[in-house]
Amino acid sequence: MTKHLLHLALTAMLLVGATAAPLASFAAPGQVLVSSAKGATPYQFDLQFMSLFEYLLADDISGFIRGDETLLGQRLDLVVTTPKEVAKIYADNQVAGDQKFFRKRLLLSGKIESISSGLGNTPYIVYRDTGPIGAQAHLSRDLAPAAAQLKKGQSVALVCNGKGSVAGVPMFGDCHFAASIAKEEGAKLGKEVERFLKGEATTPSAVRLTVSVEAMARAVDDKVDCSKGCSKAINQAQASDPKRIAEIIAKMRAAGLKIDAESEAKLVKAK
Repeated sequence: MTKHLLHLALTAMLLVGATAAPLASFAAPGQVLVSSAKGATPYQFDLQFMSLFEYLLADDISGFIRGDETLLGQRLDLVVTTPKEVAKIYADNQVAGDQKFFRKRLLLSGKIESISSGLGNTPYIVYRDTGPIGAQAHLSRDLAPAAAQLKKGQSVALVCNGKGSVAGVPMFGDCHFAASIAKEEGAKLGKEVERFLKGEATTPSAVRLTVSVEAMARAVDDKVDCSKGCSKAINQAQASDPKRIAEIIAKMRAAGLKIDAESEAKLVKAK
């Protein structure tokens, strides 16, 4: 799914329309030339860019589903935690728990103690190791078929709203399975990257991700297979060199790709 998504985002550039549309063609397997208008200097992405981008996004989605810290989680401004940690903080200090989790969007991951049905036959999960009663994560009624497939002891990650605690029991509401959220956000990111390659304005996170991956791709030998990850083969000094990143940004801009000043500053400063 992820590979298909990024292929759509990149190969969509092959469809040449009006003058304002991007001009793109594959220079070699895995490479793409992009310019936003006729006469502009095309930018040729590195041979490793496509496979590295696909791998990193797939890995990010997998990490999100496991409940890890990820780019997708950052984009959604999620508090990444576990029901066990939330329960402990509330048990120690309810005010501190509310300040950290109440009305916050949370990415929760933990093992299931039980699956129950509440008011209106809405399903909810009780997480293991969260106190005598157990922290409750309430799902919407339309997720009942999926909830019916869950098993006690199974690990599950959910994206929920923090609802505080009732009688000392942490409550989470409007919960959705992390896998579906990751799929939606991954597709959204792919569309944002597609807009960037078309020379259109897009989100800063899509801009920074594309430039960062291109910098890493240019710091890997073309003979290395990055389709399954190649972090050990990346020359980190080259990938993080501010001068090299500034050169990439300048060439992308010459091709008509829109990189905002704030993203440029963060890319160069962060490296």
